[in-house]
Amino acid sequence: MAKPDAGEHFLSVLNENGCQEIFPFVIEEQTPLSLQLRQSGINEIEVVTQGGQATYQFFFNGEDYGANNRFLAMEDGIVQVRVVDQLGCEVTGEIEVVVCTGENPDFFTPDGDSIGDLWTPGCPGIYPDLITTIYDRFGREIRQIQGTEEGWNGTYNGSRLPSGDYWYIMRFTLNNETRELIGHFSLVR
Repeated sequence: MAKPDAGEHFLSVLNENGCQEIFPFVIEEQTPLSLQLRQSGINEIEVVTQGGQATYQFFFNGEDYGANNRFLAMEDGIVQVRVVDQLGCEVTGEIEVVVCTGENPDFFTPDGDSIGDLWTPGCPGIYPDLITTIYDRFGREIRQIQGTEEGWNGTYNGSRLPSGDYWYIMRFTLNNETRELIGHFSLVR
């Protein structure tokens, strides 16, 4: 059966006595339901939905997330996405996610035992343009680490810095937007 065009239509019913009754109705223009998947943050997926009939219901890996169009991935792999609109129409998609499981270390111990001698930001391979700048408690820039470059050994201009808290700003590009993460860690001697 061919799909009727949008616009005004009518249904004509003729009974056994030859009486005709006309029922007018309108078919609304419908834009097909579509989705776009993108990584909107570290480990976060966002679904951008267009068309169909709002409101939308989102499913990630078969789990109902209601109207929430964001999903926080906890492990590497393919995330299956299904969106159902108010009329029951649905569209599916999938996105591969590489999860940043190696979070930034809370501390390091540059004591020469080859265990935790360098402070290195987690997941530098995921964001090729990652630049991490380390500051002391007075806001002085101590070290800048680019991408997968070797981490910081706890020195400044060749001198060992004291135990204490140090701050970092990580800058990287995600979906053509520059992002920043700010945090701190401890140097333990």
